[in-house]
Amino acid sequence: MPTSAAASNNLNRTALSTTGINQYNGRIDHAFSASDNAFVRFSVFDANGYLPLGSTALNEALIPAFGYNLRTHTDNLSASWSRVFSPSWLNELRFGWMRVGGGEISPNAGLNFAGQTGLQGVTTNPLDTGYPNVTITGFSVLGESTQYVQRQDTDYEIYDNVLWHHGTHTVKFGFYFVHLDVNPFNAQNARGTFAFVATNTNAATNPGTGNALGNFLLGDPNQATVGTLGRGNLLGRTNWAHFYIEDSWKITPSVNLDIGLRYEYNQNMRDANNGIAIINTLVPGGEFVIASNNQGQISPALSPALLAAIPIPHITSNKPAGIRACFSRGLFGLRRG
Repeated sequence: MPTSAAASNNLNRTALSTTGINQYNGRIDHAFSASDNAFVRFSVFDANGYLPLGSTALNEALIPAFGYNLRTHTDNLSASWSRVFSPSWLNELRFGWMRVGGGEISPNAGLNFAGQTGLQGVTTNPLDTGYPNVTITGFSVLGESTQYVQRQDTDYEIYDNVLWHHGTHTVKFGFYFVHLDVNPFNAQNARGTFAFVATNTNAATNPGTGNALGNFLLGDPNQATVGTLGRGNLLGRTNWAHFYIEDSWKITPSVNLDIGLRYEYNQNMRDANNGIAIINTLVPGGEFVIASNNQGQISPALSPALLAAIPIPHITSNKPAGIRACFSRGLFGLRRG
């Protein structure tokens, strides 16, 4: 029931938000000899929460609100081996691995609302089914968020650092390498978004009620949209390699000179299936680069009518001037979704 006498936006609601966190850490240190020391550490972090009223970041100030479940799970492995070759030579090798998964999960996932009501054109994927998002101008916003973002990321890292002490010089050199898999996915507007306003845009054939709530009760929306390509996912891949050398030279007891050189190679993020679309602004007038595989084949869900509506020239991302070339120049990309 309403909590105020106002004609609309008249419900104030409180609900319990919950968070549960478990963390586990284990470490083993071992000295194989006077010159060799190593350790291995494994850590697990698991957080599960429920936000009953949603979050404005997800555009879910929705009444009645379903909220969403939020989970973050992290596994982390770290290992190190240090070896003293001589009083002048020391080497340290380190390895790291981390996997992070989770995200927002609808409490109504798997609920086939569209199948029960005959609603057409929305997702049929059980992972993404649920209630649509509905706006009734002047009254309320209800249903579910238009998207729930999840991820499964993996990171591999290896370091090697060498220290050499010779006379008045202390030289350090080494490298760092990382491989990162970034895999976010979401079903953008897969359940549909419906808007009801007082004015009926089809007044010539359907005068409506002249009232947003009345149009909602009749099931007569003024606008309806839905995501057309199902789940949007990025299979992002990148490699970084860094190298350095540094010399600390003690010229006199009171004068020290530090000099070094560092080189970094940071690869741009790429999609494993070349599934990223972009607008190449380096071409006069612009050029739309369509996500494709290495043979230039695009998603069969992309309709010819949509291609024909692109107002600028377009090419597939397997072309030399396609997505990889654009990203090497630092342009902004949009993933296929």
